[in-house]
Formats: sequence, structure tokens, C-alpha cells
Amino acid sequence: YPAIDGARSWGQEWEQWITLSISQDGKQVATGSMGGLIVVWDFATGKELHRLLEPSPPLMCVTFSPDSKTLLSGSTKGKLYLWDVASGKLRTSWIAHAAPIRVIAFLPDGKRILSGGYDNTVKAWDLDTQKELYKCEGHSVWVHGLAVAKNGEWFLSGAEDVRKWDAKTGKLLMNFGVPNMYRINGLSLSPDDSQGAS
Repeated sequence: YPAIDGARSWGQEWEQWITLSISQDGKQVATGSMGGLIVVWDFATGKELHRLLEPSPPLMCVTFSPDSKTLLSGSTKGKLYLWDVASGKLRTSWIAHAAPIRVIAFLPDGKRILSGGYDNTVKAWDLDTQKELYKCEGHSVWVHGLAVAKNGEWFLSGAEDVRKWDAKTGKLLMNFGVPNMYRINGLSLSPDDSQGAS
């Protein structure tokens, strides 16, 4: 695909991409569609590397692991899927929520996963065993945002408010209250983690 003014276009016009993630090493990008199709692309050339089909679409979210070797995806059926990036093969899957999963994230150690869903909770999982480590409760609406501190000690979740949690125990550290009248659709942290935006 030709670049125009430094931009590059990937995929076909009939694909409705609703989520994307760039690998930590900057070499690959993954896009996900409502139909459950995940495509992994070479970031530099736009070449398609793998086509993955999530077994229980619609797909909601995708993200790469810190080492860029694993891809995590979440579906409206409440399931999480772990994919091997090099081979494009599905490693494992499990039911994580009793409602659609809206947001997912890896903790910096690459050994733990966070998932937030329409059941108003955030859950932490062991990557190797898929065992639930803890569940964060308190939001009154769907969890639509997750942002993890770079030191891996805490993370933020966003729904009707923004909450700060201990990443090791799941204990609530702070409730920032309701920043505005609208439901939060995303969260981001500054490079030094001193500020957040919702």
C-alpha cells in the first residue's frame, strides 16, 4: 500500500477494524474486527503476517505482551484468548467474565493480565495458569479503560469514575471520583506516570 504524506493504509475497505495494538518492539501491529478477525501486520512494510480468527466473536480488544511474543484478545462472550505471535497459533483460552470484555492489559512483568468488562469488574490473571489472582469491584457501570504504571505497582481503571488499584493485591488505593457527566471511554498515563487523562 503506497504511503501518502507519511501515512500508510492497511487492510481492505470492507474490514471494520474496531481495535488495534502496536507491539512493544515497534515491529508489528495487530488489528481486530467485529467479526473476530485479527490480522498481524509488519509495521514497517504493511505486509500481512498472520490471520487469526477468534472462535467466539464479536471481538472487543487486542494487546501485545511486553516481550511482543504473545497477543491477547477479548470477546463479547467473556473469553480471553492467548495467541503465539510467531506462529499465529492459539495457545489457550478461558472464560474470564460473565459479560463482554471491553479492555485488557499486560502488567510490565509479562506474567499477569488485567481484563475489564461489562460486569463492572477488573480481574487479574496468571498468564501461565490462567488462574484468577484477584477481582476489583466497585464500579457501577462497564469498565472501559485501563492504564498500567510502568513500574507495575499500580493501575487505573475507568468506568463512571477513575480508580487506582494496587497491582499486586487488587486493593483500592484511591477513587478520583466522577470527572465529568459522561462515561469514561479510555485512560492514558503520562510518560512518567505522574498524570493521567480520561
